[in-house]
Amino acid sequence: LPASRPLSELGPELRAQRDRTKATLLILDSLGAASGGEPESAQAALAVINTLRQMGPTCTNLVLAHVSKAAMVEKGAQRKAYGSVYVRNGPRANVEMRRLDAVPGLQVTLRVDKNNLLHHKPPPIGLALELSDDGMAWRRTEAPMTNAKVF
Repeated sequence: LPASRPLSELGPELRAQRDRTKATLLILDSLGAASGGEPESAQAALAVINTLRQMGPTCTNLVLAHVSKAAMVEKGAQRKAYGSVYVRNGPRANVEMRRLDAVPGLQVTLRVDKNNLLHHKPPPIGLALELSDDGMAWRRTEAPMTNAKVF
């Protein structure tokens, strides 16, 4: 759906499209854009999260949230998604993606930052994007957390 309005206003349309297409995955790019005019406000974050929860238990929501530029360049800064504390606390699980700088090509590490679904945090995983004449594919790799930056 076009993102001409905040996601909280598109709930009925999203659910109707989910029902019509039998979708089991919703990808939202990005949380800030879907929040409307004030993505840093608690009200905007909660409105988006509550709308996504209304998609039901059979529809997984993959939400991309950006890190502030200040947090990306400041050494030792905590890297958290831009916006209200509810951006981290509202979802049932959060996964951080970091690009590995010291390796050729595109390699990333995925690390569970928060998980209300398990009693433990699973270990990070690494992924490398491989390009060929036939297309592209992700390959699982080692997952070092050093020399990485948040996308």
